[in-house]
Amino acid sequence: MKRLTSANVGRIFSAIKKNLPDVQAQVVGQVADQFKATVQPKAPPEEILPTYAAGFQSIRISDQTFLVGVVAERMVKTITDADSVAVYFLPATKKQEEMVDPVLLALQAFEPFTLSTLPFKPNPKTIKTVYRKVRADEFLGIQNRIVSNLAKITSVLTRLGLSYQKIEAIEAFEDVEFKVTRAEIVGDPDVKRHWRPALPAISNFYVPEDVSDRLLRGVKGLAKPKPISEDVRKRIDQFQSKIL
Repeated sequence: MKRLTSANVGRIFSAIKKNLPDVQAQVVGQVADQFKATVQPKAPPEEILPTYAAGFQSIRISDQTFLVGVVAERMVKTITDADSVAVYFLPATKKQEEMVDPVLLALQAFEPFTLSTLPFKPNPKTIKTVYRKVRADEFLGIQNRIVSNLAKITSVLTRLGLSYQKIEAIEAFEDVEFKVTRAEIVGDPDVKRHWRPALPAISNFYVPEDVSDRLLRGVKGLAKPKPISEDVRKRIDQFQSKIL
Protein backbone atom coordinates (compact mmCIF):
# COMPACT_ATOMS: atom_id res chain seq x y z
CA MET A 1 0.00 0.00 0.00
CA LYS A 2 1.43 3.33 -1.00
CA ARG A 3 1.93 6.04 1.60
CA LEU A 4 -0.59 8.85 1.29
CA THR A 5 0.94 12.18 0.36
CA SER A 6 -0.47 15.39 -1.01
CA ALA A 7 0.91 14.41 -4.41
CA ASN A 8 -0.79 11.03 -4.80
CA VAL A 9 -3.82 11.09 -2.48
CA GLY A 10 -6.24 12.09 -5.24
CA ARG A 11 -5.01 9.39 -7.61
CA ILE A 12 -5.12 6.74 -4.90
CA PHE A 13 -8.67 7.49 -3.85
CA SER A 14 -9.76 7.64 -7.49
CA ALA A 15 -8.29 4.16 -8.04
CA ILE A 16 -9.98 2.80 -4.90
CA LYS A 17 -13.35 4.22 -5.97
CA LYS A 18 -12.97 2.69 -9.43
CA ASN A 19 -11.74 -0.74 -8.34
CA LEU A 20 -13.80 -1.27 -5.16
CA PRO A 21 -16.86 -2.94 -6.81
CA ASP A 22 -14.70 -5.48 -8.68
CA VAL A 23 -12.55 -6.18 -5.63
CA GLN A 24 -15.67 -6.74 -3.51
CA ALA A 25 -17.05 -9.11 -6.13
CA GLN A 26 -13.78 -11.00 -6.34
CA VAL A 27 -13.56 -11.45 -2.56
CA VAL A 28 -17.17 -12.66 -2.40
CA GLY A 29 -16.37 -15.05 -5.25
CA GLN A 30 -13.35 -16.41 -3.38
CA VAL A 31 -15.47 -17.00 -0.29
CA ALA A 32 -18.05 -18.77 -2.48
CA ASP A 33 -15.30 -20.97 -3.93
CA GLN A 34 -14.17 -21.88 -0.41
CA PHE A 35 -17.72 -22.80 0.57
CA LYS A 36 -18.05 -24.99 -2.53
CA ALA A 37 -14.77 -26.69 -1.65
CA THR A 38 -16.12 -27.33 1.86
CA VAL A 39 -19.55 -28.75 0.99
CA GLN A 40 -18.72 -30.65 -2.23
CA PRO A 41 -16.59 -33.42 -0.62
CA LYS A 42 -19.46 -34.13 1.80
CA ALA A 43 -21.96 -34.66 -1.04
CA PRO A 44 -23.46 -38.12 -1.69
CA PRO A 45 -21.33 -40.39 -3.89
CA GLU A 46 -22.07 -41.12 -7.54
CA GLU A 47 -23.81 -44.42 -6.81
CA ILE A 48 -26.36 -42.63 -4.58
CA LEU A 49 -26.98 -39.46 -6.63
CA PRO A 50 -25.40 -39.72 -10.08
CA THR A 51 -23.80 -36.48 -11.42
CA TYR A 52 -24.74 -34.58 -8.22
CA ALA A 53 -21.35 -34.17 -6.55
CA ALA A 54 -19.65 -33.42 -9.86
CA GLY A 55 -22.23 -30.72 -10.56
CA PHE A 56 -21.23 -28.26 -7.81
CA GLN A 57 -20.50 -24.80 -9.19
CA SER A 58 -19.78 -21.30 -7.94
CA ILE A 59 -21.47 -18.84 -10.30
CA ARG A 60 -21.54 -15.05 -10.32
CA ILE A 61 -25.21 -14.21 -10.92
CA SER A 62 -25.07 -10.43 -10.39
CA ASP A 63 -22.48 -7.71 -9.73
CA GLN A 64 -21.97 -8.60 -6.05
CA THR A 65 -23.76 -11.98 -5.74
CA PHE A 66 -22.34 -15.45 -6.21
CA LEU A 67 -24.33 -18.67 -6.11
CA VAL A 68 -22.96 -21.97 -4.87
CA GLY A 69 -25.22 -24.65 -6.23
CA VAL A 70 -25.48 -27.87 -8.17
CA VAL A 71 -25.98 -28.04 -11.90
CA ALA A 72 -26.40 -31.75 -12.47
CA GLU A 73 -27.75 -33.78 -15.34
CA ARG A 74 -31.04 -35.40 -14.46
CA MET A 75 -30.73 -39.15 -14.89
CA VAL A 76 -33.73 -41.12 -16.07
CA LYS A 77 -34.39 -44.43 -14.36
CA THR A 78 -36.80 -47.29 -14.89
CA ILE A 79 -39.00 -47.39 -11.77
CA THR A 80 -40.42 -50.73 -10.67
CA ASP A 81 -40.68 -50.09 -6.91
CA ALA A 82 -44.38 -50.66 -6.40
CA ASP A 83 -44.32 -50.17 -2.63
CA SER A 84 -41.90 -47.31 -1.90
CA VAL A 85 -42.14 -44.69 -4.67
CA ALA A 86 -44.45 -41.76 -5.33
CA VAL A 87 -44.60 -40.15 -8.77
CA TYR A 88 -45.29 -36.54 -9.77
CA PHE A 89 -45.61 -34.81 -13.12
CA LEU A 90 -44.14 -31.71 -14.79
CA PRO A 91 -44.28 -30.28 -18.30
CA ALA A 92 -41.38 -31.66 -20.34
CA THR A 93 -40.49 -28.15 -21.51
CA LYS A 94 -41.48 -24.56 -20.75
CA LYS A 95 -43.76 -24.39 -23.79
CA GLN A 96 -47.06 -22.80 -22.81
CA GLU A 97 -49.14 -25.46 -24.57
CA GLU A 98 -47.45 -28.21 -22.55
CA MET A 99 -47.93 -26.37 -19.25
CA VAL A 100 -51.71 -26.28 -19.83
CA ASP A 101 -51.99 -29.75 -21.36
CA PRO A 102 -55.32 -31.23 -20.07
CA VAL A 103 -53.66 -34.61 -19.47
CA LEU A 104 -50.88 -33.03 -17.39
CA LEU A 105 -53.35 -30.93 -15.40
CA ALA A 106 -55.47 -34.02 -14.72
CA LEU A 107 -52.47 -35.93 -13.37
CA GLN A 108 -51.33 -32.96 -11.29
CA ALA A 109 -54.83 -32.60 -9.80
CA PHE A 110 -54.54 -36.01 -8.14
CA GLU A 111 -50.77 -36.47 -7.71
CA PRO A 112 -48.81 -38.02 -6.19
CA PHE A 113 -49.58 -41.53 -7.42
CA THR A 114 -47.93 -44.81 -6.55
CA LEU A 115 -46.92 -47.13 -9.36
CA SER A 116 -49.90 -49.41 -8.73
CA THR A 117 -52.40 -46.52 -8.71
CA LEU A 118 -50.97 -44.66 -11.72
CA PRO A 119 -53.74 -44.76 -14.34
CA PHE A 120 -51.54 -44.68 -17.47
CA LYS A 121 -48.09 -43.80 -18.77
CA PRO A 122 -47.98 -40.17 -19.92
CA ASN A 123 -46.19 -39.21 -23.12
CA PRO A 124 -42.57 -38.38 -22.09
CA LYS A 125 -42.29 -35.90 -24.97
CA THR A 126 -44.78 -33.58 -23.28
CA ILE A 127 -44.91 -34.76 -19.65
CA LYS A 128 -41.94 -35.44 -17.38
CA THR A 129 -42.38 -38.01 -14.62
CA VAL A 130 -40.52 -37.39 -11.35
CA TYR A 131 -40.25 -39.90 -8.52
CA ARG A 132 -39.58 -39.69 -4.80
CA LYS A 133 -38.75 -42.41 -2.32
CA VAL A 134 -41.33 -42.26 0.48
CA ARG A 135 -41.83 -43.81 3.91
CA ALA A 136 -44.26 -46.69 4.43
CA ASP A 137 -46.82 -44.44 6.15
CA GLU A 138 -46.59 -41.85 3.34
CA PHE A 139 -47.01 -44.59 0.76
CA LEU A 140 -50.11 -45.94 2.50
CA GLY A 141 -51.59 -42.44 2.71
CA ILE A 142 -51.16 -41.96 -1.03
CA GLN A 143 -52.74 -45.32 -1.78
CA ASN A 144 -55.75 -44.57 0.42
CA ARG A 145 -56.24 -41.09 -1.04
CA ILE A 146 -56.20 -42.38 -4.63
CA VAL A 147 -58.64 -45.16 -3.80
CA SER A 148 -61.04 -42.69 -2.19
CA ASN A 149 -60.86 -40.49 -5.31
CA LEU A 150 -61.05 -43.34 -7.80
CA ALA A 151 -64.49 -42.40 -9.11
CA LYS A 152 -63.40 -38.79 -9.76
CA ILE A 153 -60.18 -39.90 -11.44
CA THR A 154 -62.05 -42.37 -13.66
CA SER A 155 -64.51 -39.65 -14.66
CA VAL A 156 -61.70 -37.29 -15.64
CA LEU A 157 -59.96 -40.03 -17.63
CA THR A 158 -63.18 -40.80 -19.50
CA ARG A 159 -63.58 -37.16 -20.53
CA LEU A 160 -60.02 -37.25 -21.87
CA GLY A 161 -60.61 -40.48 -23.76
CA LEU A 162 -58.33 -42.44 -21.42
CA SER A 163 -58.77 -45.43 -19.14
CA TYR A 164 -56.88 -47.22 -16.38
CA GLN A 165 -53.98 -49.41 -17.43
CA LYS A 166 -51.83 -51.75 -15.40
CA ILE A 167 -48.45 -50.08 -14.96
CA GLU A 168 -45.54 -52.24 -13.85
CA ALA A 169 -42.67 -49.86 -14.71
CA ILE A 170 -42.15 -46.28 -15.81
CA GLU A 171 -39.24 -44.09 -16.90
CA ALA A 172 -38.78 -41.26 -14.40
CA PHE A 173 -36.31 -38.72 -12.99
CA GLU A 174 -35.51 -38.68 -9.29
CA ASP A 175 -36.57 -35.53 -7.41
CA VAL A 176 -33.06 -34.71 -6.21
CA GLU A 177 -34.05 -31.37 -4.67
CA PHE A 178 -36.63 -33.09 -2.49
CA LYS A 179 -34.22 -35.85 -1.45
CA VAL A 180 -31.43 -33.44 -0.49
CA THR A 181 -33.79 -31.03 1.30
CA ARG A 182 -35.36 -33.89 3.23
CA ALA A 183 -31.92 -35.17 4.21
CA GLU A 184 -30.97 -31.76 5.60
CA ILE A 185 -34.18 -31.32 7.59
CA VAL A 186 -35.31 -34.75 8.84
CA GLY A 187 -32.64 -37.10 7.54
CA ASP A 188 -32.52 -39.65 4.74
CA PRO A 189 -31.26 -43.25 4.83
CA ASP A 190 -29.18 -42.77 1.67
CA VAL A 191 -28.04 -39.14 1.85
CA LYS A 192 -26.10 -37.57 4.73
CA ARG A 193 -26.52 -33.91 5.58
CA HIS A 194 -23.86 -31.88 3.76
CA TRP A 195 -25.18 -28.31 3.34
CA ARG A 196 -26.02 -27.47 6.96
CA PRO A 197 -22.82 -28.98 8.42
CA ALA A 198 -20.77 -26.82 6.04
CA LEU A 199 -22.43 -23.52 7.00
CA PRO A 200 -20.46 -22.87 10.25
CA ALA A 201 -17.21 -23.04 8.30
CA ILE A 202 -18.07 -19.78 6.51
CA SER A 203 -16.93 -17.75 9.53
CA ASN A 204 -13.43 -19.26 9.20
CA PHE A 205 -12.98 -18.70 5.49
CA TYR A 206 -9.78 -16.98 4.46
CA VAL A 207 -9.91 -13.51 2.90
CA PRO A 208 -6.65 -12.82 0.99
CA GLU A 209 -4.36 -10.20 2.50
CA ASP A 210 -3.65 -8.49 -0.84
CA VAL A 211 -7.01 -6.70 -0.94
CA SER A 212 -5.34 -3.32 -0.49
CA ASP A 213 -3.09 -3.93 -3.49
CA ARG A 214 -6.06 -4.97 -5.60
CA LEU A 215 -7.89 -1.79 -4.66
CA LEU A 216 -5.07 0.19 -6.24
CA ARG A 217 -4.20 -2.03 -9.19
CA GLY A 218 -7.60 -3.49 -10.03
CA VAL A 219 -8.45 -7.14 -10.67
CA LYS A 220 -8.23 -9.36 -13.72
CA GLY A 221 -10.16 -12.42 -14.81
CA LEU A 222 -13.35 -11.60 -12.91
CA ALA A 223 -16.18 -13.71 -14.30
CA LYS A 224 -19.03 -11.80 -15.86
CA PRO A 225 -22.45 -12.22 -14.19
CA LYS A 226 -24.66 -15.02 -15.54
CA PRO A 227 -28.25 -14.02 -14.72
CA ILE A 228 -30.48 -16.91 -13.68
CA SER A 229 -34.14 -17.41 -14.53
CA GLU A 230 -36.91 -16.46 -12.13
CA ASP A 231 -37.85 -20.14 -11.82
CA VAL A 232 -34.33 -21.10 -10.72
CA ARG A 233 -34.18 -18.13 -8.34
CA LYS A 234 -37.41 -19.23 -6.66
CA ARG A 235 -36.12 -22.77 -6.24
CA ILE A 236 -32.91 -21.44 -4.70
CA ASP A 237 -34.83 -19.20 -2.31
CA GLN A 238 -37.08 -22.11 -1.28
CA PHE A 239 -34.09 -24.37 -0.62
CA GLN A 240 -32.24 -21.71 1.36
CA SER A 241 -35.31 -20.84 3.46
CA LYS A 242 -35.60 -24.50 4.45
CA ILE A 243 -32.00 -25.27 5.37
CA LEU A 244 -30.66 -21.96 6.72
